[in-house]
Amino acid sequence: MKSIILLLSATLFTGCFQIIEEINMKADGSGEMVLTLDMSQSMEKVQGYLDAGVVEGKEIPSQSQMESFLDDLEDDLAAMPGLSGVDIQRNWSSFIFKVRCRFSKVEDLDNAMYELAGKASSNSEKKWELKPNYRYQNGIFRRLFEYSPDPVDFQNLPTSRKVMLEQAKYMVIYRFEKAIDHYSNQAFQLSPSRKAVMLQTTPADIATGKVKPATEITFQ
Repeated sequence: MKSIILLLSATLFTGCFQIIEEINMKADGSGEMVLTLDMSQSMEKVQGYLDAGVVEGKEIPSQSQMESFLDDLEDDLAAMPGLSGVDIQRNWSSFIFKVRCRFSKVEDLDNAMYELAGKASSNSEKKWELKPNYRYQNGIFRRLFEYSPDPVDFQNLPTSRKVMLEQAKYMVIYRFEKAIDHYSNQAFQLSPSRKAVMLQTTPADIATGKVKPATEITFQ
């Protein structure tokens, strides 16, 4: 697991990438999530890492080993309460990966993230502290972001990493059955149908606290 995280970290900090978070939610709180990691603009660099088998002087797994890991991850997510239809799509030629699943209630997504964070930090000195991300109660959808980014941490990064985080893209799209009455974060854009909101930003803006992917949505 650590070696896969190492590969992703090196790739995300040395090439262009895009992360897309999509939630399609029904009125009863169930729905589907699609999380996309698109590294197609850096595919030659990523392929070079895989061919060399080394990132930052450390050995990384082969593509077949990562396929096996993703298969196991898919099985683990499929076994989690509240999740179904789990599918991890892999495009190794363009390096575009999608995690797709259905949820019985949006809070189930938090449970999946806690599980993944535990696996990711099990052999690491640094433990990942996750806080609630999604809530749907009394007809109100909340995307939470209870973290306190420190701009100083971002400024202390090497220039090359800061540039990549400024050039990368992070997109959030939330779609609903009901028309939206109000959304609290005006950084989001409302669709003409009033049934979706979208946020387009960069990892750098989130890391420095300029933009928070948090909002509270009520419906008509």
